[in-house]
Parts: sequence; structure tokens; C-alpha cells
Amino acid sequence: PEDFEYRHEAFDMYLASGYTLSPTSFIRQVDKLQAGTALIFSVGSSPRIKRYENYAVPPAAAVSHGDVVAEMANRFPEALERRTPTSGRAGLLLSSGVDSKTILGALSQNWSCDLVAYTFEYKGYAGHLNEADDARRCAEYFGVPHHSVQVDPGVIPDRVYDHIARFSDPVSYGLHTLVMDEVRSDGITDVFCGTGADGAWYLGSQQVGALEWSKRSPFVRRSVEASVLLAQAALEYMHEKGVAKSRRYVPLHPTVWSARTRLPRLVTALIAPSHVRRTLFSDPALPKRAEDARWSTLTQALHDNCSLPSHQRFRVLQTMFYGADMMQNWNYWSARAHGLNIHAPYYDRQVLDFIWGQELLSQNKDELRSYAATMMPEEMARRGKLAQSVPIGEWLKGPLKQWVLDELSSHQSVDGGLFDRNAIQSMIEELRSNAPLPYSTAWTIWGVVMILIWMRTFTPIRGRRKLSESRQSVLIEAG
Repeated sequence: PEDFEYRHEAFDMYLASGYTLSPTSFIRQVDKLQAGTALIFSVGSSPRIKRYENYAVPPAAAVSHGDVVAEMANRFPEALERRTPTSGRAGLLLSSGVDSKTILGALSQNWSCDLVAYTFEYKGYAGHLNEADDARRCAEYFGVPHHSVQVDPGVIPDRVYDHIARFSDPVSYGLHTLVMDEVRSDGITDVFCGTGADGAWYLGSQQVGALEWSKRSPFVRRSVEASVLLAQAALEYMHEKGVAKSRRYVPLHPTVWSARTRLPRLVTALIAPSHVRRTLFSDPALPKRAEDARWSTLTQALHDNCSLPSHQRFRVLQTMFYGADMMQNWNYWSARAHGLNIHAPYYDRQVLDFIWGQELLSQNKDELRSYAATMMPEEMARRGKLAQSVPIGEWLKGPLKQWVLDELSSHQSVDGGLFDRNAIQSMIEELRSNAPLPYSTAWTIWGVVMILIWMRTFTPIRGRRKLSESRQSVLIEAG
């Protein structure tokens, strides 16, 4: 719609987690389709949403560790075969993690093709976040050519503007995938990636703990949950009053029981915790409204799948939201921007049917690592993964500093009072200081900048002339 309204709750969701849960979008008059659904148009009737993905999986009999590994050895190569391009040539986004290494091993053993491995490497950065050396050793073991894709922070601003304008979504953790030109310039049109093993296959420690917690008596749950919530409130109060000076997120996750779904409500923040967001927005009640909206979406998804066992419902949520709305979203958009077809074999339905039938697998992906160890040295399969994240703190203090300062300085002409002026000024001062940026703070600043760029790109008709004039005056004052 030309004259639309911003959905401020979506901005808070994005700052909390790096993405918004479908059907929530940044525009109040527009909803996103959830994963596994399609919009059906019929002559003479109104459009309707139809779910084509059935998440119900019959519970399987408990099998041993070795049986899981053997079954994966049968199903995973078939999943790859269903996705192999007819051209006989493909690329693989290879990290230091076992997910993409397993794909490399399985493709090397089961598919005679022209395969090239690509690893993102952050230019001008020599820290632990670069994974190229470990990935290169794995590629050399299988005799597969390996290329490092240089991620130059100098090209990021232009790529961000183009991505938001073309795909109407801001960029968070998938920032490095904006530079996939080298893959396409090599003549590659099909690319495999390791997205999907997290969440869809393996539950995290919070989910496993929540499943165990659900078995406790109601009296014990309510007593402990009340204590945790009080402790969380006390910690957030200390942050607000400056008693606790660090802005890092305190890893205390309150669990609130949901009688409707009989599953715990996990309140988490991957980027900016609630006490930071309450001071960031002009309306301090916005994070609470956004959290209620987020939980309403999750509750409905759980209720729609209430016939499934608890462990399967957790995996459904991971697949529908974290997998589709975040990981697959930026993987697919970035690939499409460069004319690439992305393939994620861990989402193969026949593979998922088997994995989802198992109540719990190890949290360290031990079954997958054991399968990988049948194709590569044990040390290579068991090696822990490095953090797959761009060095955002270093970039904001270095090559992206002036660009980010310019964007933050113009916020009043763009955000319509969404952000608190003092909070933005505090960010500007942190960028100008000599102190390093904590992880959470760096990603919060990045998220605010992405929202500002998005709001400048998508502005209601009624405000465009005024916005254009005010933006011009800000640029003149800034020189």
C-alpha cells in the first residue's frame, strides 16, 4: 500500500533476535506467509492461505547411536542426489563446522561432479572469526578446489542499500552473504549450504531443559519460575540504574508456563536484551507489546501442532521461524540477488522424518559427527566450530565507523520519534570512544542503522516530501 503504517513491534522483534516472526512484517497492512504455506487465488473467491507442509511425524522406536548414524548414511546421500544440478557443477559454502563438512564428504564420495568450496574471509581482520584455514584443510583432504571469498567492509554500505531496496528486508547475521559475486563469476549457478542442522535436527540446551522442566510438578514449576522472574527483574533494574555497568546480556532466561500449549515460554534475546530495548525506544512499553505479539505467534504455532509430541513441537518452531524466517531468508535472498540456486539438504523431508521421529539427539551433534567421521579423520569431524559471525564490533570501530555515525546522526529526520534521542546519542558516544564494543552493543547499533535505512527506503506517501527535505538539510549540516 502507498499510504501504510509502520509496525513498531516488528522493529523491536528485529532488534531482539535479528529477524521477525512470520506473519509479522515491518508494515502493519502487510503480513508474511509462514513457512509451509501458500497463498491461493481462485476466480470468484477471496484469496486464502493453505498449509501444504504437514509436520506430523509418527514417533519412532528408540534406536541406538549407531543405528542413527547408519540411517543417516543411507538417507543423506539420497537427499544430496535429489538436489544435484544437471549441469554437473556446483559450489559449497564451506565453514569450519561439521554441517558443511559432512556435505563436502558426502558429495565427494557419492557424486562425481565439478565441486568448488567457498569460505567467507573477512578482509583486514586476523581474529578468530575467520574460518578459511580450517575449511581449506578439509577441502584439500577431499581434493576439492577451495576459494576464499573476501568480505570487504568497504562495499557493505552499497550492498545493504541495494538488498533492502530489492528484497524489503534488513540484514543481520547474514551480512557476509551479501558478497557472493565470486561464486557467480566462476560460472556456478547451484550452491549447497549447511543450513538446517541446528534446530531442525538438534534441540539446544534451553529446549532440552524446557522439556525436562515440563515433567516437574506444577507447584515446583510455579515456585522456581517466580523466583527466576524476580531475579531477572532485579538484574534489569540494576542495569537501568547503572549498578551493573556492563551492557552485555545477562544469560538468565526466565521460563513462563503456558497452560494452553503445556510447553514452557522461553524469553530470549539474541541481540539486544529487553532492558536495553526499553531505553532505546521513545515508548518504553514497546518491547513488552512486541514480546506479547511474538509469544502469541509462537503459541498459535504450538497450538496448531498440539497433536505432536513436545520435542517435535520445538523442532517445528525452530524450522518455521528460526530456520525459515532467519537462516533460510538471508541465504535465499542473497543467493537470488546473484542469480544462484541454494540447496539445503538438511531440510530434506525424508531426512527430517527420521530425525524428528527421535525424541532427543545429542546437543553436540554427536550422531552427525560420527557420520562425518566415516568419511574424514576423527579430529576433523569432532573439531568445534568457530563462531560464524562477521567482526561487527571491529568494523563499526573501523571502516564502517563514519558511515554508521552519519546514519545515526540523521535518525530524527527518519524515524518519526521511534528511537529515544538520548539512547542514540549514547550509541554515537560509544562509537567515538576508544573502548571496544561488546558483542550485544555492536549488533544493537547495527540493527538500529538497518531500521533507519529501511524506514528511509520505505516511506509512506504522505511523508515522503517532508522526509526528503529534512534528509537534505541534515546532509548539508553534516557537510
